[in-house]
Amino acid sequence: MQKIITDVVVVGGGLAAMYAALSAKQQGSQVLMVCKNKIGRSGSSVVAQTVHRVAEQNDLNQELYFKHFWESGRFMGNPELIRVLISEGPKAVNYVKSLGVEFEKGIEILPNGGKITRYSCEPRKGKLLTTPVAEQVRKSSIDMIENTMVIDVIFQNGEINGIICLCNNEIFLVFTKAIILATGGFGRIFSETSNPKGITGDGQAIAARAGARLIGLEFIQFYPYRLRWPKIFDLNPAIFDQGAIFINENQERFMRNFPKAEQENRDKLAQEMFKQREVFLDLSGMSQKDLGKHPILADLVERGYGSKLKMQVTAHFSMGGIQIDSQGETDVPGLFACGECTGGIHGANRLAGSALVECAVFGPRAGRSAAIYARKKPTPRIISPILDLPSSGNDNIFSLISSLGQLMWTKSGIQRSEEDLLQCLGELNALSNHLTHLQPSSYQQWFEAQNMLQISKLIVESALVRRETRGSHLRTDYPNENSIS
Repeated sequence: MQKIITDVVVVGGGLAAMYAALSAKQQGSQVLMVCKNKIGRSGSSVVAQTVHRVAEQNDLNQELYFKHFWESGRFMGNPELIRVLISEGPKAVNYVKSLGVEFEKGIEILPNGGKITRYSCEPRKGKLLTTPVAEQVRKSSIDMIENTMVIDVIFQNGEINGIICLCNNEIFLVFTKAIILATGGFGRIFSETSNPKGITGDGQAIAARAGARLIGLEFIQFYPYRLRWPKIFDLNPAIFDQGAIFINENQERFMRNFPKAEQENRDKLAQEMFKQREVFLDLSGMSQKDLGKHPILADLVERGYGSKLKMQVTAHFSMGGIQIDSQGETDVPGLFACGECTGGIHGANRLAGSALVECAVFGPRAGRSAAIYARKKPTPRIISPILDLPSSGNDNIFSLISSLGQLMWTKSGIQRSEEDLLQCLGELNALSNHLTHLQPSSYQQWFEAQNMLQISKLIVESALVRRETRGSHLRTDYPNENSIS
């Protein structure tokens, strides 16, 4: 069995992972990145719309943005983490620019009067962000192992000692002083999701098994701006400033009486859309000039689909995850985390344009902290753990994962109740028991299913405990938000 020794391991290959690796390397650590796919070409980063929204360094603007951010998350976000995100946002954007990313700049006004600067790549394609950053990673002498899944952490005498890796059904070990989890969210546990393949909650499950605390798992952002037919893609919400609206199967504009209409907070908009039998995008109010700014939509209209543009609310972002402090540390010594696999910043709803800023602020912080921690630790001991692998065979794991996705979408998705959640938990336990008897041809599929089931159960348990409706967490049996005092 192959064994590797390094100072810091970064698990993941998206923006948060790359920023963390670059930061740890700058501190003088030997750094290894381990990614399930290709570094810079995997995860949600590469399909992101590139938008970074920051409040420039003006005390009043930043305070107004803080109030808007905290209120939008229904007062569930960690104030310390939010303040770090807001105060360091402008500097983080400049750092991203220094890595070769080119942004266009715009100004937006918040509902409370604050001024926000919007940075985005044009066109809004994630690879315009990830490709320049990946090039810097490859130039920096950071070691990389791709197409490899990390399946667990190794402990020695109660301390982090390494990770267990899986590549082509073969196990190998990496011994390290510090680990940074940057594996993204867990959207693939739902049958309807905008997340790419591989976003299966690996980091959250690994952290939970390692004894780290997870927070806010009941808060999942369901994205309202996804066109489902005749083509699947995410809309640019700017179209609603240009005359586009949503209508239901009765040709009613159901968001008409809401203050921000189709640009209402994502949690509220998604919930109202879910109440309709069908939702369509109506572009009849857009001028030809404005429609021309959106080539995909313009092409669909020209081809005769203008009255048939069907929308689908979809699981998009995991607000909950691994609990960290402002330096990216978990409550397990030697274990750090950053990006969407963490929780505590966004609370019960995430504002648009904040996720990529989060990566650029907390990725470097986690990398720096892990490197400083590793500097104080001796070389890890090479002691092989006892491995518990399923027997290999030809059993179908995809069927189980498909059942899991449908179960979570119908019983623990946008609307929840105690009855549905308890039924969901019972069925999840049955699926978990079934998984233990399966003999997979691909160990990776089996371990992904294990992680998805583990996180799903934690989500349902969290949703059962929160007996209220708050932000993205909608309990039909507890429709009101409890007092926040």
